[in-house]
This record gives sequence, C-alpha cells and structure tokens, in this order.
Amino acid sequence: MSRRNTRPEVDKAQAAQAAQAGPLAEAQSQREVLEMRTELAERAAELRQQELVAEVVKPAEAEAERVRILAVADAEKMKIQAEAAASHNRVALDRMLIDQLPDIVEKAALGLSGANLTVLNGADGLSQVAAGLVSQGVAIFDAMRGSVADDNDGKNAVAPWNAGTTDNV
Repeated sequence: MSRRNTRPEVDKAQAAQAAQAGPLAEAQSQREVLEMRTELAERAAELRQQELVAEVVKPAEAEAERVRILAVADAEKMKIQAEAAASHNRVALDRMLIDQLPDIVEKAALGLSGANLTVLNGADGLSQVAAGLVSQGVAIFDAMRGSVADDNDGKNAVAPWNAGTTDNV
C-alpha cells in the first residue's frame, strides 16, 4: 500500500516543482536581462567618455598647444628684435618707432576731431596746428627713444639731439 500512496505524492511533488519552475525561470531571465542592461549602460558611459575626450579635451589641448607655440614665437620675435636693436645701434628699433609715428600723430589728432577749434590765422593757423601735431609725435618719439636708452643704460643708444647722426653717445 505504501507504493500506491507514494505515486500520488511523487506526482504532487513533480507538479509543485513544475509550478515553481515557471517563476524560477522568469526570475532567472529577468536577472539576465538586468545584467545585460547594466553592461549596455556601462558601454554607453564608456562611449560617451570617449566622445567627450574627442569633442572637448583634445580640441582644448590642441588650442593650448597652439597658444603656447604662438607665445614662444612671439617671445623669439621680441628677442630677435632686441638683439637687432642692440647690435645695429638701435637702427631696427628706431625703424619700428618711425613706423609708428603716423599712428601716434593720428591718435593725437583724434583729440581735436570733436573739438570746437577757432583758428585765427587762416591757412597759417591750420598749418601751425598740423605742425604742432607732428611736433607732438616727434616729442613722443624722442621720449620713447629716451626711455629705451634709459633701459639700456645708455648702451648702443643715440641721443635725441644726435638723431640725424650715427655717432654713439
């Protein structure tokens, strides 16, 4: 009789096991889906990190390198100009200053552009105003040359009163 009672119990146990297999398989499947989603999210984050490096970091590094190269080139240019000024009795520096004279006079003349100026001497008065502007430019030029001469402690400097000669002071 125990054999007969065992068979229904076995069937009952198998049915219970089969009933549990569905939820167990579903839970296992959900766990696998969750793991796949996590892996996909990690890959997406890595990809975004690489995109940021390509879009932001690399261009910023390239720009920083460009700025550094330009700064080095500018410093080298200034060094060459300083050496040229020192070795060529300031001819190169004077040339640069002379090139700036028209801008200096123009800037000085801008101060008169909106001024209500009354000229009493007619054409001679206008000539005097223009000559005054040019003389201001020359005075600024001489002052700049003098300050450079002071910076060089008088080495290779041409005195303002000797501007037309090449005699060293």
